[in-house]
Amino acid sequence: MYRVFLSWRYMRARRTNIIGVLGIMVGVGALILILSIMSGFLDETRKVVRGSLSDLIIAPYTVPRPDGHVAPSDPAALLAAVRADPRVAAATPQRSWPGLLTNTETRIDAALTNMRLADAERGRLSFVQMLGIDVESEYATSELRAALESASLTGASRVADVEHPFAAPPGYDPPGRPLASIIVGEQQAAMLNLTRGSIINITTGIPTAGTVDDFRPNNRKYVVAGTFRTGENETDLSTVYLERSELVSLLATPTQYDKVLVKLKNYAKDGEALRDDLQADLHAKGLIRDRNSGEVRTWEEFRGTLLGAIENEKTLM
Repeated sequence: MYRVFLSWRYMRARRTNIIGVLGIMVGVGALILILSIMSGFLDETRKVVRGSLSDLIIAPYTVPRPDGHVAPSDPAALLAAVRADPRVAAATPQRSWPGLLTNTETRIDAALTNMRLADAERGRLSFVQMLGIDVESEYATSELRAALESASLTGASRVADVEHPFAAPPGYDPPGRPLASIIVGEQQAAMLNLTRGSIINITTGIPTAGTVDDFRPNNRKYVVAGTFRTGENETDLSTVYLERSELVSLLATPTQYDKVLVKLKNYAKDGEALRDDLQADLHAKGLIRDRNSGEVRTWEEFRGTLLGAIENEKTLM
């Protein structure tokens, strides 16, 4: 008790010390507040960086092994091997390919599209990554359902039925054969003036005979079933979803998938161990080319460049 009494007497006798104490309190409080805000920001950034990925990503190389063996183009065997592991909660195949998305539904839309394509900065935003998915397994593996159900920041229309996102939008009744549906990011929709029911055209190049030595152009029209928002700017601007069977049909190549997303029951505990086990098991079964080539990666390894920048911020803080 006497220590408190002596301290108080000293503080009252020399009141400038009170200013020093208050200054230290404010400084320490500011440091705690700023560090707390930055820690929360970095945690949220990690979630955004992960985007539409799952815990593990398996991307087999299609280059033949030294013995001539090539990983199968159908994902069935790989999915069966992955799902057999008790640490796996779900897995889904994906097929991706680049394309040029244009809106030529009306004369005004066509004119605006031509202006955008002629602009060096905005023209590149018309190039998208088509992502073919299987809806049921995709919902179980990634955060696509949440992206389809998230509130829109631009007033964009979401899909009418989340359980059947590629169903024809309400009111779409064409005179001829109905077009396949596609789902676009809401930022892309805002840039190209797309709404649910809009007709868009996707143009792409397809390698002949399964090689990239020669490409043949191909294009197909789609109806917009709705939009999504992941919160990751790159994904919302440059990714469009369609059914995997539809994308395989558009590309007309033997390859039916190029990666498999894997969701774990406990990623923090089993992530790296399962990655190593799958690399060995899938290589032994001939489902990947090399057990040491990085064909099986965690999402953090897949997003290593961006996460490295985040870790540097933590180190600086």
